[in-house]
Amino acid sequence: MLRALSDLHMTRLMGNDKQLKTKLLSSVKACIETRHPDFLGDHKQDAHEFLLVCLSHLKEEGEFLRSCWPTYTCPVANMEFQLNRLLTCNSCGFQRSFTEDSNYLSLVISPQRSLTHSLEQYFKTSSLDCSCSECAGATASEALELVTCPRILVLLVMRFDITSSMKKLKDKLEVPQEFSLSCSTGGRIRQQDTV
Repeated sequence: MLRALSDLHMTRLMGNDKQLKTKLLSSVKACIETRHPDFLGDHKQDAHEFLLVCLSHLKEEGEFLRSCWPTYTCPVANMEFQLNRLLTCNSCGFQRSFTEDSNYLSLVISPQRSLTHSLEQYFKTSSLDCSCSECAGATASEALELVTCPRILVLLVMRFDITSSMKKLKDKLEVPQEFSLSCSTGGRIRQQDTV
């Protein structure tokens, strides 16, 4: 799969041979189908699930290549980061945190229809139901922060309103030309002006 994607990239750079691109894309899909039969055939599938399967497959291939060539760097590594979740009991203040590895953020479109606001909403402290191990508390606040930042940030933008009628949101999402996302600071977002 890695070879097919690499060849596909080179084909795009060297002249866009449509027949070769079709053949290479078929090779990528065949790689996915061998391990994930849900993607067999031409049925409509979730693009995000397909991307995650592709990244997982590429990472497996990358780990194998790294065992043969220690200097090899898997392209998926550019998308990986660590996210810390800090839970604070609303009754006694007891805190626990855990760090998880990820390669994407899943965003809900903000009322302002802006990527910057959607990211701010993602990192905003939220309340959730959970039982405290130290007291009888039943709610906690959850704060998220990036521990490490990826070189390439993959964003899944949820386009369905799951709170009401599972209606697809067709509004445009405003994406600034540049913004900064800082690590270990609660994921604070700062839009930057470009020249």
